[in-house]
Amino acid sequence: MKKLNLIIVLLSLSMASLATKVENEKPVKHLKPADLTTLEAAEKVFLDKTAELKKIKVFDAPSLQKIHVITYSLEKSMAYYVENLKGKNKALAQAMAEQVEFVHLNSENNRPVLTKNHLTQYLALARGLPLTR
Repeated sequence: MKKLNLIIVLLSLSMASLATKVENEKPVKHLKPADLTTLEAAEKVFLDKTAELKKIKVFDAPSLQKIHVITYSLEKSMAYYVENLKGKNKALAQAMAEQVEFVHLNSENNRPVLTKNHLTQYLALARGLPLTR
């Protein structure tokens, strides 16, 4: 009985210690770039961020982190296109937005193979998006 009481006390103390550590941790703050309100702004972000992503050839932890950050802005560009394009261009933008979301989630969770696969699909789709420049 004494052993059981000792185990319960030690378990309680260890749980309290773990809870304190978790409470002291800072939550991950996700980036919140401003919404894009013009075609010119959306296009600039699309071109700049897509060019950055094309340059990435290695999918290690630092690259995945970089990809993750890039996708925040790219998601805003895709959201503008989905909202404002029509017909087949809107459908293309929706497919691209879906791939960007997969790239975002997989890079955030350090999944290099899935990140690369979805990035490859995004880049293939991106070639078909008509631009004003």
